[in-house]
Amino acid sequence: MGEYTKEYSKLVGYTVQSITMDDESFPGCELYGLVLTKGKQKRIAWVLRDLEGNGDGFLDIEEVQ
Repeated sequence: MGEYTKEYSKLVGYTVQSITMDDESFPGCELYGLVLTKGKQKRIAWVLRDLEGNGDGFLDIEEVQ
Protein backbone atom coordinates (compact mmCIF):
# COMPACT_ATOMS: atom_id res chain seq x y z
CA MET A 1 0.00 0.00 0.00
CA GLY A 2 1.10 3.56 -0.69
CA GLU A 3 2.04 6.21 1.82
CA TYR A 4 -1.35 7.97 1.57
CA THR A 5 -3.42 4.84 2.34
CA LYS A 6 -4.05 5.75 6.01
CA GLU A 7 -5.20 9.27 5.11
CA TYR A 8 -7.39 8.22 2.19
CA SER A 9 -9.02 5.38 4.14
CA LYS A 10 -10.86 8.15 6.07
CA LEU A 11 -13.10 8.45 2.98
CA VAL A 12 -14.32 4.84 2.85
CA GLY A 13 -18.10 4.74 3.01
CA TYR A 14 -18.59 8.44 2.25
CA THR A 15 -20.59 9.73 -0.71
CA VAL A 16 -19.65 12.79 -2.77
CA GLN A 17 -22.45 15.36 -2.35
CA SER A 18 -20.98 18.45 -4.02
CA ILE A 19 -17.91 20.47 -4.91
CA THR A 20 -16.66 23.46 -2.89
CA MET A 21 -14.08 26.17 -3.48
CA ASP A 22 -11.87 28.23 -1.15
CA ASP A 23 -10.33 31.34 -2.70
CA GLU A 24 -9.43 33.07 0.58
CA SER A 25 -6.85 30.82 2.29
CA PHE A 26 -4.20 31.37 -0.37
CA PRO A 27 -4.59 34.72 -2.19
CA GLY A 28 -4.45 34.29 -5.97
CA CYS A 29 -5.08 30.54 -5.74
CA GLU A 30 -8.39 28.69 -5.83
CA LEU A 31 -8.61 25.42 -3.89
CA TYR A 32 -11.28 22.89 -4.78
CA GLY A 33 -12.68 20.17 -2.58
CA LEU A 34 -15.12 17.27 -2.62
CA VAL A 35 -17.88 17.57 0.00
CA LEU A 36 -18.56 14.07 1.33
CA THR A 37 -21.21 12.74 3.70
CA LYS A 38 -21.90 9.52 5.59
CA GLY A 39 -25.06 9.78 7.66
CA LYS A 40 -24.68 13.00 9.67
CA GLN A 41 -20.89 13.03 9.27
CA LYS A 42 -19.40 15.46 6.77
CA ARG A 43 -15.88 15.84 5.41
CA ILE A 44 -14.17 17.86 2.72
CA ALA A 45 -11.37 16.30 0.70
CA TRP A 46 -9.32 19.27 -0.54
CA VAL A 47 -7.53 18.53 -3.80
CA LEU A 48 -3.89 19.64 -3.42
CA ARG A 49 -0.67 18.86 -5.22
CA ASP A 50 0.95 17.39 -2.08
CA LEU A 51 1.00 18.02 1.69
CA GLU A 52 2.65 21.40 1.07
CA GLY A 53 0.80 22.02 -2.19
CA ASN A 54 3.80 21.72 -4.51
CA GLY A 55 4.23 18.21 -5.87
CA ASP A 56 2.31 15.07 -6.82
CA GLY A 57 -1.42 14.87 -6.03
CA PHE A 58 -2.70 14.77 -2.45
CA LEU A 59 -6.12 14.99 -0.75
CA ASP A 60 -6.24 16.90 2.55
CA ILE A 61 -9.24 15.51 4.44
CA GLU A 62 -11.01 17.94 6.78
CA GLU A 63 -13.79 16.99 9.20
CA VAL A 64 -16.64 19.50 9.18
CA GLN A 65 -18.77 20.16 12.25
